[in-house]
Order: sequence, then structure tokens, then C-alpha cells
Amino acid sequence: MIVYEVYGESDIGCARDENQDTIDWYVGDDGAFALAIVADGMGGYKGGEIASRIAVECVRTTCLKALEADEELKPDQAEALLLQAGANANEAIFQQRLQNMELSRMGTTLVFALAYSNNLSLVHAGDSRCYRVLENKLEALTRDHSLVQQMLDDGVIDERDIENIP
Repeated sequence: MIVYEVYGESDIGCARDENQDTIDWYVGDDGAFALAIVADGMGGYKGGEIASRIAVECVRTTCLKALEADEELKPDQAEALLLQAGANANEAIFQQRLQNMELSRMGTTLVFALAYSNNLSLVHAGDSRCYRVLENKLEALTRDHSLVQQMLDDGVIDERDIENIP
């Protein structure tokens, strides 16, 4: 049986005055599954830290409620669960935006993964990334949902141009 261990850390980085990251994880009592969640509020808009906190709380609540009810999770069930968790987080943030006009543009990136029975199910939105370490090398498991990534994919720019894109 695989036993999962999770570690997380957040850093404010060089560009912002405020850390809008929220991270959380949960490992099942027997170590048979692990849920890891990272959200990074959108800088430049008021409420990013609120949006990231709401997203992480919604994902955690949705996933853990389902995982406690069903010990034998199949890949299609895991996929449906994670998509529902992401939808719940999106709806909760949207509702908070409607209730407070000062937060009308708040948002967050979101990446979360559920590891279980030698499987990994992953959902992400925005430019927060998920990597795995394999043979002491980092391997990206996600691609950014961003204009810069789209420009790279379309061949409009190359890697050298990235730092010059506003």
C-alpha cells in the first residue's frame, strides 16, 4: 500500500507587498489518500486573499465530505468529485463578489490534486502550477492558463520574450 506524505510552503515572492496564497492539505488517517490544494489570489484586485481562502475551504470541504463517505474511489468518481469541488469554489467566490461590490473583481488561481490508490487526479485554473519530483527532477503536470502561455503555444513569442511581456 502506498502511504502519502504532503509538505507545503508559501512565499510572498518579489513583486507583491501582500501574500495572497492559501495552501492546505489533508492525508487520510491511514495515509491511503492525500488532498493538496494551492490558491493564489489575483494581485492588483482587492480581495485576492479572500478569494484564495474561499477556494481552498470549498475544495477541502467538498472533497473530504465525499472521501469520508466512500472509501473505494474510482478514477471517474475522483474526476467528477474534483470538478464539482472546483465548481463549488467558483460559485462561492462569485456569490461573495455579488455581496460586496468592493470585491467585485476578486479572483484566484487554483490547483488541487487527489492522490489515491496509485492514481492522481488534478484540477487547475490560472497560472499556479503543479509539479512532481521524479528522479530528482521537476516535471510540470500543468500548463498555465494565461495570455503569455497562449502566445508561447501559438509561436507568437519564444521563451526569451517572456520577461518582456507586460
